Amino acid sequence: MKAPSEDGYLLIEPPPGRWGALWAQGRSAPTWVRPERFREQMGLPARRPLVMSGHQAGLWHAGIAAKYFTLRALEGVAATAWLVADLDENDVAYLRVPVRDAHGAWTGRMLDLAEKDEGHPDAASGFRPTVRVRRDVPEVARPAAEAMEQARASARTLAEQGHRAAEKVLESAGIGLVRPVVYGSATARTDLFGDLVRRMCEDPDGCVRAYNAAAAAFPDAGVRALMCRAERGRFELPIWRVGMNQPRLPVLVERGQTLDCGNLAPRGLLMTGMLRLAGCEMFIHGTGGGAYDRVTQRWLSDWLGPDVVLAPVAVVSATRLVDLGVEPVAEAVVSRAVAAAHRARHDPALLGDEEGGLRKRELVAKIRGLARGSAGRAAAYRAMHELLRKSVCDHADALARLEGQAGQMRNAMASSEAARDRTWSIALHAPTTLRSLGEQVRAALAQAASRTMA
Repeated sequence: MKAPSEDGYLLIEPPPGRWGALWAQGRSAPTWVRPERFREQMGLPARRPLVMSGHQAGLWHAGIAAKYFTLRALEGVAATAWLVADLDENDVAYLRVPVRDAHGAWTGRMLDLAEKDEGHPDAASGFRPTVRVRRDVPEVARPAAEAMEQARASARTLAEQGHRAAEKVLESAGIGLVRPVVYGSATARTDLFGDLVRRMCEDPDGCVRAYNAAAAAFPDAGVRALMCRAERGRFELPIWRVGMNQPRLPVLVERGQTLDCGNLAPRGLLMTGMLRLAGCEMFIHGTGGGAYDRVTQRWLSDWLGPDVVLAPVAVVSATRLVDLGVEPVAEAVVSRAVAAAHRARHDPALLGDEEGGLRKRELVAKIRGLARGSAGRAAAYRAMHELLRKSVCDHADALARLEGQAGQMRNAMASSEAARDRTWSIALHAPTTLRSLGEQVRAALAQAASRTMA
């Protein structure tokens, strides 16, 4: 199997042949959850098994596209929906592009596509206005800029603009779109969110303690613990206070306090927890989401009761590399070249001066044999360094060649790392690359999909 950094890598875990067993386990929830009502309010299909996936708004990379293509491949046997996580404050208008640095090596540079972003930088992307796109972007970023500008006409928020720009890139590659698209902010307008906020206010101790215990149980997920000052009756809840063009703020409550949900929204774990609790039969994550959603399951079952079982999770990811015309370079080769240039300043033999190399070794042996602090040892030390200085001056051309080779190898290594970077946006890939990834995903699911998802 290919490594995650290799071109053509595809991860589907667990294998599609096991998805049917996971789906058969289903999910369970208390009667007050009312999945049918939640789906109706979210605009999700209610009469067929539903598979969901999603990501932040923006021109995401090929690993995210693999999740999107998975939904496309399942459309014949299940309902599907894509979630835009618009409650995050990601910089939708920023695009990382490959450029050459002053030494000619490939590297990445963040490019702001926005002509002028008047949105608050700490606001969630679903609560920031759309942006006009600059016209002076470099050639490599032009497809992304055009997609962002085309998306602006039909978008109401920056998150919608970013997601529709991704759809424009896919459409230009001849790839069909997933429908429906729902936004994470819409979960805040559901009855289920209101019920959960009320239960948090009634039991902030239990909610926050269960959340923090779950986060501690899976430290690799990187989920921060919530503030819990039980002795003072003060708690941080897993929700945001949001407003158009306003920074999103944590919500703190005192024991016994109630909240108006009008300007509140769920944080990430609560948002996906709601969708897995009431919205779908399976949720497809990337590798990061697959890690943190273990916290979600533990938290909700510990807080709401062991009868709460969320919809199962699958993890899908992939690697497609942008062709920068770079030959891969092994790190060991670079290290040897850099080490050779460094050692040459301290070993005349490496500059072709065998006699000087022999004399240096004699001086080193003499220094070791003399007492520390003695005049003879100091004189031998000065003689050695004068020898090295003269060798560097006499063989400057040879040293320059070695240092030049080391510099070239460092540049080649930097370019090789840029070429192996799996996070370049889909807007930087050739359409054929995106289509081939879609076909790879479809082929991987073809044999299993009909028997596991039907």
